[in-house]
Amino acid sequence: MGTVYLELARGFEIRPVRRKVQIAGSTEEVVVELDRVLHWREKGWVSADTHVHFLSPPSALLEGSAEGVNVVNLLASQWAS
Repeated sequence: MGTVYLELARGFEIRPVRRKVQIAGSTEEVVVELDRVLHWREKGWVSADTHVHFLSPPSALLEGSAEGVNVVNLLASQWAS
């Protein structure tokens, strides 16, 4: 309980958020609205993470979705036994 400092960033399209939030014993969630300031997707641009290791395909899909990434290039690794 007390003051929490939030810093949220989600790529270049979304305005970063910095704020102080007071958390009480009864606080169950904090809602922060994000502001899209650049509209690149509407103009045909895509975002990608082109070099991803050590994630399962479902985890890569989940992480890419959370980050707003259109394409995740998941690289396979082969380990010696």
